[in-house]
Amino acid sequence: MNQTPYNMPMPPYPPKPPSRNRLLIGCAVVIALFLCVGVVLAGLYFIVPKFNIIISNPTKNVPSAVASQQLTNVPVGQTPIQGETTKPVQSPTPVASNTPQPTLTSTAPLAPAEPALQGTPVYNPPDTITLSTANRLKLLARWGRGMLTGVALSPDGNWLAVGTSLGIYIYDAASMKELKFIKTSGYVSSLAFSPYSMILAAGQWDNKVTLWRVEDSFLMWSWEGHTGSVYSVAYSPDGLNVASGSTDNEIKIWGVPDGQLVRTLSGHSRSINNLAYSPDGQTLASASSDKTVKLWNLGTGSLEKTITDTDVVRGLAFSPDGKLVAYGSRDKTIKLISVPGGSLVRKLEGHTATLRVLVFSPDGGFLISGAYDETIKIWNVNSGENLSTLDKHTDLVTGLAISTDGTRLVSGSFDGRLLAWDFPATGLFAMDDSFSPYFNNLAIDPSGRTVALALSDGSTRLLDITNGDLLTSFTGHTNEVTGVAISPDGSKLVSASWDQSVRIWDLQSSSMLQQLGTPDDVECVAYSPDGKYIAAGMDNNNVMVWLASTGSLVYTLQGHGDWVYSVAFAPDSTYLASASSDKTIILWRLSDGQIMTKLNGHTDNITSLAFSPDGTLLASGSWDATVRLWNMPGGSEAGMLEASGSSVDTLRFSTHGQILAVGGDDYMLRLWDVEHQTQITNLEGHTNFVISLAFSPDEKYLVSTAWDGTVRIWGVTP
Repeated sequence: MNQTPYNMPMPPYPPKPPSRNRLLIGCAVVIALFLCVGVVLAGLYFIVPKFNIIISNPTKNVPSAVASQQLTNVPVGQTPIQGETTKPVQSPTPVASNTPQPTLTSTAPLAPAEPALQGTPVYNPPDTITLSTANRLKLLARWGRGMLTGVALSPDGNWLAVGTSLGIYIYDAASMKELKFIKTSGYVSSLAFSPYSMILAAGQWDNKVTLWRVEDSFLMWSWEGHTGSVYSVAYSPDGLNVASGSTDNEIKIWGVPDGQLVRTLSGHSRSINNLAYSPDGQTLASASSDKTVKLWNLGTGSLEKTITDTDVVRGLAFSPDGKLVAYGSRDKTIKLISVPGGSLVRKLEGHTATLRVLVFSPDGGFLISGAYDETIKIWNVNSGENLSTLDKHTDLVTGLAISTDGTRLVSGSFDGRLLAWDFPATGLFAMDDSFSPYFNNLAIDPSGRTVALALSDGSTRLLDITNGDLLTSFTGHTNEVTGVAISPDGSKLVSASWDQSVRIWDLQSSSMLQQLGTPDDVECVAYSPDGKYIAAGMDNNNVMVWLASTGSLVYTLQGHGDWVYSVAFAPDSTYLASASSDKTIILWRLSDGQIMTKLNGHTDNITSLAFSPDGTLLASGSWDATVRLWNMPGGSEAGMLEASGSSVDTLRFSTHGQILAVGGDDYMLRLWDVEHQTQITNLEGHTNFVISLAFSPDEKYLVSTAWDGTVRIWGVTP
């Protein structure tokens, strides 16, 4: 029997003429088909309206993570790159028709499955924030790509990993183009590539060490043995182990193949800031806040050498030949130590602030250092000479990495800049300034349309609250902007800075109207509700009060014994409250500048003050982990709220005064029922201290900023 090969088409055959029986059968089949089609169409007439309800919302009953991936066209298993704006699909313009249209029932818009990123419209909640709706508060928007905390280059030269307060950004190292984002569960403090470049280790502030396969962002291991934040990770030269150092004062060695804890090294009495493997993998060096560097024998787990310094040790690196250990100190010096002897070979001096990070060039001829003085220095290892200083950063340098061929240097900083340099020529090759400096304060204008932000880079930014778009940036301060306030009529903005000035800006023209000089750095600023006064708290323990209209000084209020961290005007503008690190609150009468009363009760620095809208209560937050409520204007204590052991950094009453929002060092926002002094809910999402917050005037939004380099918008969802 002949067989046709499977890949060869069958030969065509001529059709046979149909017989009469076949014709009758064919007619019957056609009639039956018409009957079936009629039944199907009738069924669809009743089913389609119900089915359309399902298909009109394809993400309903789908997990939020999957829904967000569908909506952003990102394959399941990958995380959308943070910072990208996903534009909604434009609906076609409807065609005019004379046919009467059905009346549609109005329904509330669906809340987004994922928070909106900057440049994307923020969900407009139908409900305001009240006692009955506060437990439905969700994160609606997150603006900012996070603070840049560290960098690492893969040994094969393909990848650049950038650690941030939100997670890890992966770049193509050659082109400096962002490829992907790996979202982590906590603030990333340290990064280390495996020697074969395929795996990336991350140390996190949520006490975890995570191991990621870079190619597909797969989480291989999440180690949770530490009881404190993980400040440093290091990969062994053979790729079999990862070492981690923590604020729990311990070093742990983890096995990569099986994920098991190999060994715990104990001996430091304070946090471990940096770790480094020797090139042969036999020795681990650790730098600590206990002012020591320790050398550990990894074969036995024993301590071989302790090198004692005069101050906290930050920054650590082994030379490529393993004969030197370099470490930095808070005394602003770098020391080169012989290994294994531990004797001082050379001291390098030139930085004007604490050292942060160190790295040797691959040939061992150069040492590169980054410090809190915002500079990078390149040193000749043999002579100790400072060959060059790179000063393109405007905040402390958080990360340095050099390529294995020694031709490319990458640096990162809290100024939000990722810089790539040719090496050793040190020409600037590329810059990415899309990361966030940290935010110190915020204010919402009376219309509720804009948010003003005080930034660590010396600028004040005005953002559209509906989408996070930058409206304008006020520049001129020469140091961090620590406070910001908007006039009651919404026409002016006042900013305070550590550059010993307060500046008044016109919001319409974005021009500076006046600069008010101060004798010391300014910590906080406030506008009186009647728009008459501006008050500022100073590092010289005083409060200064000016006339807002002319900028003339009215009072210099003296009475505190330490820095003034917060000032707040009473709603009727007749008196002013100030809070200090001297643990007291003073009420000042504005008619004559005299002290009305002094409030005592807190046992640590008082960081924040807020009056209730009706002026009957003053709330104060402190590093003693409490919020105290005071009856006004008498000053008797009305209650105390416990902040679960966390220092309080900011607080605000809602517009109607029913809710008090509190933020602090546990990275959370806590909402309290003021009347009953009971906690309503916690809001989680920030990855560092919550430093400022405010309710929008219409109570639809609660806006918060933190030292994670983000602004977050919270609102009530269905």
